[in-house]
Amino acid sequence: MSISDNYPAGVDLVWAARDKYGRLAALVTAGEGPVPKEIIGDDGLPDCDLEAEILRLPVASKALLHVQVPRPDDFIAMAERGFFVYDWRDVNRTATEASNCYELVASPTQAVSWSFLDVSLSRLGAVQLVEYDFSNAKKLCLKSIRGFVVLDVEE
Repeated sequence: MSISDNYPAGVDLVWAARDKYGRLAALVTAGEGPVPKEIIGDDGLPDCDLEAEILRLPVASKALLHVQVPRPDDFIAMAERGFFVYDWRDVNRTATEASNCYELVASPTQAVSWSFLDVSLSRLGAVQLVEYDFSNAKKLCLKSIRGFVVLDVEE
């Protein structure tokens, strides 16, 4: 874990990862969640809009919504493209209530595998989280994993 001046604080961005089986997840930072260093450019922002790329994929599944959120449309739309969708829900919690993890919000009934993506979309699963199986993971705790930048909440 490292704290970076390049952290995209306040930017609600989506990044993607694959689990040990090649299944894909979309992770929504809520402007605070840990982000892989490799997707952050010198300006502190990712070099592409991964959420838009995900939403350009064809619908491949039905979506299951696991928690109530004010605006579930984007979470459902990404799950319908075969992605497990996690959100940094701590943005609305006190420090004592915080889970410090991305939490599952929506999942596909039919997951998409990274190996079946067109080569031009391979960056959607470039970050591999080998310790996770998204089909069984309700939370992804990434703050202690090397290669991630986090928001310094002390500032």
